[in-house]
Amino acid sequence: MPEYRGAGKGISCYQCLSKEESIPIIKSDGEMAIKKLRDLFAYSAAKNGVSIDPYGVEFAPLKTVYTYVLNTEKLKTEIKSFKGVIRKHYKGKILRIITESGRQIKVTPDHKMLIVKNGTVVEQRAKEIKIGDYLPVMNHKTVSINLINGDLHILRVKKIQLEDYDDYVYSPLEVSQHHNFINLFGICTKNCCAYTFSSNKESDNEFEDKMYFRNGKHFSMGGWQVVSLNCPRAAYKAHGNDKKLFEELKRLMDIAVEVFKVKRQWMQEIIKSKRMPFIIMRPKDPITGVLSEIAVDLDGLVYTIGVVGINEMVQHHCGSQMHESKIAWKLAIRAMTEMELYAKELSNKHNMEIALARTPAESLPSDEFVWIKENNIIKRVQIGNIVDKYMELYSDNIEVIDNSMILDLSKLNIDLKTIAFNENYKMEEAKITKLIKHGPNEIYKIRTSHGVIRTTPCHSIFTVDDEGYPIPIRVSDLKIGDYIATPNSIDIPVDDDQIDLYENMKHLPNLQIISDRIMNDVSKWILSNRKTSVKDTKSLWLNDCNLEIPKENRDLYLKVAYSDSKASELPIYIEKHERLGTLLGYFISEGSVYITSGRRAIQISNNDINIINECKDIFQYYGIKVSVSRDKNGTYTLHASVSGHDFVCYGLQAIDNQGNKKIPNWLFNAPLDVVISFIKSYYKEALPCEKCHADVAAE
Repeated sequence: MPEYRGAGKGISCYQCLSKEESIPIIKSDGEMAIKKLRDLFAYSAAKNGVSIDPYGVEFAPLKTVYTYVLNTEKLKTEIKSFKGVIRKHYKGKILRIITESGRQIKVTPDHKMLIVKNGTVVEQRAKEIKIGDYLPVMNHKTVSINLINGDLHILRVKKIQLEDYDDYVYSPLEVSQHHNFINLFGICTKNCCAYTFSSNKESDNEFEDKMYFRNGKHFSMGGWQVVSLNCPRAAYKAHGNDKKLFEELKRLMDIAVEVFKVKRQWMQEIIKSKRMPFIIMRPKDPITGVLSEIAVDLDGLVYTIGVVGINEMVQHHCGSQMHESKIAWKLAIRAMTEMELYAKELSNKHNMEIALARTPAESLPSDEFVWIKENNIIKRVQIGNIVDKYMELYSDNIEVIDNSMILDLSKLNIDLKTIAFNENYKMEEAKITKLIKHGPNEIYKIRTSHGVIRTTPCHSIFTVDDEGYPIPIRVSDLKIGDYIATPNSIDIPVDDDQIDLYENMKHLPNLQIISDRIMNDVSKWILSNRKTSVKDTKSLWLNDCNLEIPKENRDLYLKVAYSDSKASELPIYIEKHERLGTLLGYFISEGSVYITSGRRAIQISNNDINIINECKDIFQYYGIKVSVSRDKNGTYTLHASVSGHDFVCYGLQAIDNQGNKKIPNWLFNAPLDVVISFIKSYYKEALPCEKCHADVAAE
C-alpha cells in the first residue's frame, strides 16, 4: 500500500479493478454503452491527454460522462458523473469473486466492495469477503427475486479465486456523491479512494477543498450532543389524548434544545480558554508557514435528538403495539413525523442543526430460545433459527429499513404463533406478524434465581409495579433485586400422541421409503376408500406424499429403511410411550455419540447390567440391533450403530445442531407417564427409588 501523499499530491491506486472489467456509461446525449475500463482510459487519454503523478498513477480525464451508482440510503440506482479513469501497473494477487448466478468481478484484495450484512449495505475490502456473503446487485429484467425494497437484489458469493496478475488496474475517479459504481454484471463496488459523505458539491461550497485537504480544510464527523426522549413516559402523561401526547413530545424536545444550548455555551468557553488543544490545534503548513484550519469543523457538527420506546408508547396510548393494529402503526408514524417537522422548526428558531435519530435495536440474540407454534406444534427453538428459516423461504419479501431486515408475515398469510400474556395477564397463543433481524449489538445477560435471559440493552422486558401488575422496563434500567414477570405455567395442548420419524429423519441421505410395501398397502387402501387409480396415485406417495395418511392405518404400510440391506427397518410413526422416556433419560445422562469405522454410532455405559439390558430391550423392541461389552473395570457398554444413532439422535431429536445432547421439544408436551419415566431414568443413579420427584431444567 503506497504511503499517504498529503493534500493534492496524487491518488493511492491500490484499490482497483482488473483490465477485463467493464462498466455501463451514459453520454450527454443519453446514449448508453458498455465500455471496458482499459478502453475507456485509452479513449479519454487520446482525446484529453494523460496526467501522471510522482507515484506512477495515470489519470485520463473525461467530460460529461455518467455511470450507474447505488444510493445506499434509498437503495435506488442513480446516474452520476465521474471525472475520468485512473490506472497504475500492479503486480500481485487479484481476486475473482463469483456469485451463485455466475456474475463476477475481478478486483485487487484491498479494493472496497459493497456487501449486505445484517440487513444493510456496508463497505468491506475484497480480501475480507467470504463465501456465503451477499453482494448487492443491480436489478435486471431476467431476475425475479427482489430481496431489497429498491432497485437491487442480493446474490450470495459462491466462489472466490486468487489469481496472479501483472498488468494495469483501473478505476473510475470521483463518481459524484455516492462514490460507488456498478460493473457490467450489476455488482456494486466502491470507486477508487472515495469516501461517502452526507455533504456534496451542491450542499457544501467547500466540498472540493475538503476533499483534497486544501489549506487544511477537511470533513468532520460526529455531533455536539445527543439527547434521547423517553417516549413511553410521554404516553403515560397523555392519558390517551393524541394532542397531549404530541405536546408532551415537543415539550421534551424543547428541553433537549435547552440542554444543547448549555452544551454549546460550555464548549465555547472551553475552546475560548484553549482547554481542548487537540480539537483547536492549527498546525503550520511546512512550506508556506500559514496556519491551517482547526482540527474539527465545529460549525459542521450537529445536535441529535434520539427517541426510545416508540412501540411501548403507542401500546400504552392506544392499547396495541405497532405490528398489532393499523391505528398503532399510524400513530407511531405520525409521532415521528411531528417530531421531525418540529426538529426543523427548532433548527431555524435556535440557529442550530438538529437531527432526529432512529431508535435503537431492541432484540434477543440469535441463540436465545423462545416458544413457537408452527404447523400446530408448540416447540422450543432458537429465535435466530426460526427468523433465518422464514427469511430464506420468503427472501423476495424482505424489507430493509435502516440496519434491520423485516419480513411481514401478515402479508404472506403465515400462521406462526408464540406464547404471550393477554390484557388479563393470562398466557395464550399470540400471532407473530413480523420477523425482524438487526445488526450486531451489545448483549446483556440477566441471571435470575431460576434461569438466564439475554437481550440487547434497549429491549424491554416486564417487571412489576407497586400494585403487582406487569410494566415494561428497558433491560439497561434493570437493577439487581428487581423482579421479572414470568408465567407460573404454560399449558401446552397435546395434539398428537405419536412421533413422525420420517419427518425428523428425512434429511438423511441413506434413508428411503420401501416402495413395494407402500404400493401393496396403498393399493388396498385406495381400492377400498378412493376412486383414484393406483397408477395415478403412486407418484404422489413415492415423491411428495401429498395424499393424507389415515391415522388409523399409518402403522400398516409406512416403513423406513436404510439403503444398507443389513440395517434395521424403523416404523414411520411411533407412540410417545414410557419406554421412549426411559431410553432418553439413560442416553442423556449416561450416553455419548461417536464415530467408528467412518460410521456414526452411540453408546450407553453403566455399572448396572440391569440398566444396560433395559436399554437393549427398548432398542430391540423397535427392531434395532445392538451389542453389549464389558471392560476390565466392570463397566457395561451398549453399542448401537447407524440405525440406533439416527433413531435416538434424529428420530427422537436428542441432539442439537452442534451435536450436543438435549431434551427434545416433544417431551415437554408428552403424556405425564412418559415425562415421569424420563425423570426416573435420568436420576436413577442419584435417586434409586420406585417413585421419585425431581425438577429438570433444560437449556
